[in-house]
Amino acid sequence: MCADLPFFDIELPLMDNLKLMAMAKEILSKLKPSWHCESVSFKFFTAGITNKIFCVTHPALNSFKTDEKVIFRVFGRNTEKIINRKAEVENWLRLAEVGCAAPLFAKFLNGIVCGYLDGEALTVANVRDDKIVTEICRSVAKLHMLPPPDHSRSWSKQQQFDEFFTKNDISLRKDFIKLQELINALPTRVVFCHNDLLVHNILYDSKSGKVSFIDYEYAGFNYQGFDIANHFCEYAGVENVDYSLCPTTEQKRAWIRQYLYFFLQHPPSIEDVEEMLQNNDIFEAAAHFFWSAWALVQSQNSIIDFDYLGSVYFRIR
Repeated sequence: MCADLPFFDIELPLMDNLKLMAMAKEILSKLKPSWHCESVSFKFFTAGITNKIFCVTHPALNSFKTDEKVIFRVFGRNTEKIINRKAEVENWLRLAEVGCAAPLFAKFLNGIVCGYLDGEALTVANVRDDKIVTEICRSVAKLHMLPPPDHSRSWSKQQQFDEFFTKNDISLRKDFIKLQELINALPTRVVFCHNDLLVHNILYDSKSGKVSFIDYEYAGFNYQGFDIANHFCEYAGVENVDYSLCPTTEQKRAWIRQYLYFFLQHPPSIEDVEEMLQNNDIFEAAAHFFWSAWALVQSQNSIIDFDYLGSVYFRIR
């Protein structure tokens, strides 16, 4: 599938926006030949802590048409150390086929161009709204029900982290082994997961009531409980982290009950709900471990203005 995607031998700069916009227009002149590139406008999003993301809008030519938009995602510096970009594209194309992701239009040397999805990113305030929670549960269940591909790649993020830790004399291997032993003892499913359901990666369209997920770069098969526990952790927010905002036990129970209703396609038993809730603490620990490791890598490589080491402190204290 990746071979059929248009590729542009162009590398967009991360720090020079004027040059970046000129080079993006060069890509669009070939990708969208009907667009008048001198008329397009750019909007840069500041919430991303891995990549540089911006939207390009082409104005409607008349009142009977609507504006056309595409999204550029410029990969962060050295993020290939922890993200398999080929696997990301393959996952994205597969998810787009079943309506779980925006269409993917093209690749360039250090990024991709994809479709625009209507909606606003969630906040720590509305991620707990009952109506929105129902739609999140529905969408997570749909994602988790995707069948595995005909062939799967055995590729381990942990192996990449291990190489980084060894090179930089950071030892987390014992902690990982202990956590893995705890997880292996749990009766949990392995499903296709988003793996990064923070509030900025969930869009809500108030007109349609639909929830959409974006940024599938960490997606892949993982423990079902990890995706859910990681989402609960992200109630705390990204920039000004406050773990007192995380859902209460009763809120988690209600969330899990709704999710299992969509996933199982029938009302779950009390036992099913309580088992997933009981295992949640271990998967929350796994989520904190994973993102702490990620932050250590990013602190050595990223040029994005974000306190990665500070995020480690809040997760492990």
